[in-house]
Amino acid sequence: MHMRPLRCSVFAVLLFGAAGCATFLQDIEDRQVRGAVELQRLNVCAERAQEQLAALQQAQEHAGREIESLRRELALAVADGERRGADLERRIGAIERGREKDKQEVVDALSRRMSEVLARQSQAQQPPAGAKWYEHIVKPGETLSEIAKAYGVSVPAIVRANNLSNPDSIRVGMKVLIPGEAGAR
Repeated sequence: MHMRPLRCSVFAVLLFGAAGCATFLQDIEDRQVRGAVELQRLNVCAERAQEQLAALQQAQEHAGREIESLRRELALAVADGERRGADLERRIGAIERGREKDKQEVVDALSRRMSEVLARQSQAQQPPAGAKWYEHIVKPGETLSEIAKAYGVSVPAIVRANNLSNPDSIRVGMKVLIPGEAGAR
């Protein structure tokens, strides 16, 4: 009887060993299925990555063409800007030359006018032929009425003779013409 339990044990071991092999084989089979599924998922990811890479390459080529186009446009704009700048410089130069010419014309016209005014003023201060005129140099503190009284003439006569716009505008050291047959001082 002692043998019988041994047979059962061996049988039990064989039975459990066969069951373990089945589980082991099932584990291997499950791993192969999971590996196949993972490989399929990786293949899908690789295909997507290749599609994205192709799209990026196309976008890069498009961007390269766009950059080249913009560079050409920039070169044209720079050249156009340089032409416009040169044109503006020429126009500014012409305007400046015109301003210089206008300024010279104004100076010349003013010089002629001043010469005419000075000539008339000089003629107005010249005594008429045969008339006696005196020249008086204004001293500190003198007024036109004092000078007129000293020579025996009127203030308006001195104002007219000297072409004065304001009788109070005389100053020290100024030469004043005294008209007529005035008495000497």
